[in-house]
Amino acid sequence: DVNWLEIAGRSASDPREAAVSINNIYAVKTACEHGAGIAILPDYMIKADTSLVRILKDAEVPHFDTYYVYPAELKNSARVNVFRDFLLSKAQNWPY
Repeated sequence: DVNWLEIAGRSASDPREAAVSINNIYAVKTACEHGAGIAILPDYMIKADTSLVRILKDAEVPHFDTYYVYPAELKNSARVNVFRDFLLSKAQNWPY
């Protein structure tokens, strides 16, 4: 449920009114950094030197599986394999 913040702690029939509605995760992050409100952001988008503060640490928020998708003809491509290995090494450090 990507709109979880609208109904967190409320019934689905009485959602909060969103101040901003954006369908681009980078734009959501930028809006939060500029004081637009709170957002659900993936851990991998938040750097240690950001002005963002994690709140609701114990809340059960929605999560999504992540897929690395590429054309079948690139299966043996060195660039694709190196990038996949890079992503996997970063993903191992993501908190769950």
